[in-house]
Amino acid sequence: MKEEEDEIDLREIYALAVKHKLLIFLFFAAGVIAAIAATILKTPVYRASAMLLIEKKASSGIQEAIGFEMTQSDYYQTQYSIITSRSIAEKVAEAVNAREKSEPKRAITTGFMSDVTVKPVSSSRLVKISYDSIYSDKAAEVVNTLAEVYISENLKSRLLLSHSILDKISSDKETSVNADDSDINSLPQILNNPLLQRLKGDRISLQVKLASLSTKYKDNYPEIIGLKKAVDIMEEKIKEETLNIIISIKSELEGKLTVNNIRVIDSAIIPLSPILPNKRKNLLLGAFGGLALGIIAAFLIEFLDNSIKTKDDIEHFLSIPFLGYIPRVSNGFKNVIDLTEDLDSRQHSHFAESLRNIRVSINFAGAIRSLLITSTMPGEGKTTFSVALARILAHTDNSVILIDTDLRRPKIQEIFGINESPGLSGYLSGQADIGKIIHKTQIPNLSIIPAGIIPPNPSELLERDNFGKLAKKLGEKFRWIIFDSPPIFPVSDAVIISKIAEGTIYLINFGQTKKEQASDGKEKLEKAAAKIIGAVINNIDTEKHKYYYPYHDYYHYYGDGKTGENKK
Repeated sequence: MKEEEDEIDLREIYALAVKHKLLIFLFFAAGVIAAIAATILKTPVYRASAMLLIEKKASSGIQEAIGFEMTQSDYYQTQYSIITSRSIAEKVAEAVNAREKSEPKRAITTGFMSDVTVKPVSSSRLVKISYDSIYSDKAAEVVNTLAEVYISENLKSRLLLSHSILDKISSDKETSVNADDSDINSLPQILNNPLLQRLKGDRISLQVKLASLSTKYKDNYPEIIGLKKAVDIMEEKIKEETLNIIISIKSELEGKLTVNNIRVIDSAIIPLSPILPNKRKNLLLGAFGGLALGIIAAFLIEFLDNSIKTKDDIEHFLSIPFLGYIPRVSNGFKNVIDLTEDLDSRQHSHFAESLRNIRVSINFAGAIRSLLITSTMPGEGKTTFSVALARILAHTDNSVILIDTDLRRPKIQEIFGINESPGLSGYLSGQADIGKIIHKTQIPNLSIIPAGIIPPNPSELLERDNFGKLAKKLGEKFRWIIFDSPPIFPVSDAVIISKIAEGTIYLINFGQTKKEQASDGKEKLEKAAAKIIGAVINNIDTEKHKYYYPYHDYYHYYGDGKTGENKK
């Protein structure tokens, strides 16, 4: 059952797409055009990338001394954050500015922070750094500069040395080192050396003692001379030990300068083609976006469409039996010859088969001899249907009389080529007897009563007792009486006639008759105690609305109106 429902849903979607194919195509085309325009108008963006290898070094002695060591995950996440940090961005901006002097430092810094991306290569120690720019050469320059700056800054931070200290200990003039230099003394190797700290302590003790004696004695006092000499000797020892430590640090630095834990694997090259706009992606997005919007628009139109189109609309909304569909007839029937040719020479046409199905449904409605054909509003095909139904009923050797009860806009007499007088209006007004108003037609078993001269008071004539008496007399002579009536709205003629007819067929114009209008019309008929035997959906385009007309393909299989021609 569920598979059946799913199949029906898919058929509904397909039918909806076919019905609104032009609308969907317009949205699709608009999406593609918009995508092309956006692609053409968008400024190209180039991306340059460099590949770095970042290896986590073993902890240094200083790190072990202060008890700090990062996990591998923390280390790499920290490095990625450093690469995109403002301090690195500013140094990159300074380097680029020094070469080009094209943009302000702030502009380059801001652009760098928003346009640089860091992407680790899975299951490796490689990381790809990229930079996007509207200039291809600038993209490559910024990425390569970023790699240089990052590697340089990483080396300095690993050794825990500032720029000034690096300059001092890298100098060849080791003898010029000042042992009391604050930068030198801030080095961990200096601060944590026990011998050096003991020598500095001894120096302080000698200096304190010398200061105390200087308040009592002159400089030529032997003990003061001895203390000054001892302080000088201590200064030389401190300087010598400091120099030894600095030489050791320099040796360590020079070794680490040759073996770095970060290096460039692939430098950035100038990109030849932009990454944005992505033409293929934009076209696909535009096409699918337009298609989706078109389908949504089609569904929205259907949702807002309050007209009657299906059997379910008749049975569930109006709660009356569904008798069948009637396919659209190009221009109706202008004369009786058109009617005869269509129903006789094309016995297997959609139109003829639909009428036969409705005839069967009418026979199952019970012992009914008179039928009122009406609709909600004018122009919904009542007369065409009435004439065709009368012709189909007459074709079964039943005597049929078709009465044109539309005394305001009569059509029957025009179709059958009969003049206005005498007709129904003449009989109801007492100006003609029953024998004068019945006219035989070219169609066997079919007679008609035309409307006659259009009266000034149609409703009053139809309410006269002699109308009911006429129907009774005709019922004795004919098997079927068909009343072709005016619409239910805006006049009340159809309601008056429904009191005389034994059954009423409610004609619905496919996709045009609104549900509320049809419901109001049904309510009006029911208040008059009319017996509604069912509704017919008229004027359906069987090619355009195949889903609503389920027998379309079967009729084609058995031959489209050409006797003896079957399609295998």
